[in-house]
Amino acid sequence: PSQVRCQSCAVAGLFAAQTYSNADGSFTLRGVPNDGKPFKLAIQKGYFRRVIDVTVSPCGKLELTKEQSRLPGKSAQYGPSDTVPKIAVVSGSFDRLEKVLDKLGVEEKAIFNGRDLATGPESMQNLLQNGALLKQHHMVFINCGNRFEALVTQPGPARNNLRAYVKAGGRLFVTDQAYDFVEQTFPEFMDFEGPHDGAPLTTPEKEDAAEVGSGSMSLVEANVLDSALKKWLALPAIGALLPNGLVPIEGFKETWAIQKTPNPAAKVWVEGHVKGIGVTPDKARPLTTSWDFVDADKTGCGRIVFSSYHTHGTQSTLLPQERVLEFLVLEIGGCPRVQ
Repeated sequence: PSQVRCQSCAVAGLFAAQTYSNADGSFTLRGVPNDGKPFKLAIQKGYFRRVIDVTVSPCGKLELTKEQSRLPGKSAQYGPSDTVPKIAVVSGSFDRLEKVLDKLGVEEKAIFNGRDLATGPESMQNLLQNGALLKQHHMVFINCGNRFEALVTQPGPARNNLRAYVKAGGRLFVTDQAYDFVEQTFPEFMDFEGPHDGAPLTTPEKEDAAEVGSGSMSLVEANVLDSALKKWLALPAIGALLPNGLVPIEGFKETWAIQKTPNPAAKVWVEGHVKGIGVTPDKARPLTTSWDFVDADKTGCGRIVFSSYHTHGTQSTLLPQERVLEFLVLEIGGCPRVQ
């Protein structure tokens, strides 16, 4: 679709057969045409879709190659029917989500300047204050370390537009100190750490209040709570888990934003024992959390993902935490639980 919209959870369309893949991407599709004539095969995860022509001989079978089943990184990359989501990335001084997307092969994305106090058409200010422009992007990534948090610390167009964007079906991914774009706009998503603990989830806490995390942790061995994510991270081709089954997370900036208690309907993907003001070591804290948006009128079809740690490493290979992002980029584009 040309802009965000609510997706149907039903598998619909004109097709002879359909199935779901295993954690390693393998699948067996039965009941396909086997008369020796070519037919279209679509492989889709979230907004990423690959369409290829295949032919199965009578009473035969066909094994796809890795190249045939690779999802595209840009529209029409391998064929005219290949599609990818329209992605907006807001740049920041401390995280580089756009670099992770580069490593994943996602070539098609728009970068909006959040590092500088710019006001032009490619600025973060223009993106957030233009509701129609926001809704042209299926996914919006906001990096830690941008200069425009003041746009959402008080009620106004930017806060209203961002909330309307997610309600309409947009996917919002935010990291670390950019958390106020979540807290100020969607206070019901999470009770973050800070001096205003206990305030109603419908009331935003004071800006920057949750930035009390310690940067003294060189590495956190975190627990992966989602079974599908854990199974995928454990694949030999991915190799992102330690021998103890935990995922290593690094890159915690001094005064990183600490999550405390998520909305009961939210999903914690990764949690770990961390250090920070007001944090007791005996209780693990959420590190990556998502929420299928529900507004006061009980409607909504978008999704929010917040990560307390930075996702980008300077290595050419993918860090384990970048692998988590890779999984979620595909996963959050799927059908939300709430309509």
